[in-house]
Amino acid sequence: MNYALRQGSMGRVAKALVVATIALSSLPLLAAQVKMTSEQAFDPSFPQYVPSPDPTTTTKKVALDASYEEVFHAASNAVTQSMWELDKQDKTAGVLFAHMYQQDQHMERYFFHVMIKELSAKQTEVALEGRLQETLMPCPKSIWLKGNSGCKAINENSRRYALGIWLPAETNPQLSQFVVLLRNNLIAAGVQ
Repeated sequence: MNYALRQGSMGRVAKALVVATIALSSLPLLAAQVKMTSEQAFDPSFPQYVPSPDPTTTTKKVALDASYEEVFHAASNAVTQSMWELDKQDKTAGVLFAHMYQQDQHMERYFFHVMIKELSAKQTEVALEGRLQETLMPCPKSIWLKGNSGCKAINENSRRYALGIWLPAETNPQLSQFVVLLRNNLIAAGVQ
């Protein structure tokens, strides 16, 4: 009986060692992930920049009947209300850069780029883009070196997310929430 209990314990220890070995063999792939800032996520000169597959589906635009000053102020407040961290705001250039972290089963970094453009004295356009950079656990080298085709797909997906995917403008909840907060801020200010 004692021998059987020791066998069971040894089996669990052996399994834990195998899992630890697999996790450690994945570390080089995870360490190679590109850490980018919100500005770099939208900067075409950044070495790991991946252009939007279709700007018409990744850019949310809204025209507002308010002055540039009022919209810029409302957008700056909407960034904070969205629980995004404001990285940069340049009123002269009409840009806001922000990010947000979310941890579920893996770390997700959201990057946001708000562009504000004056159309006339009382009309302003806001364009909003978002990207998601995610840390996914790739297949360990010990498995994918053996030619596992499932691992090839997992590793390709991990690389794609590591470089940042573009968020769909019409269906992404963070982008939609920002526009609602922006409009609410303008209503609260008595502008709309």
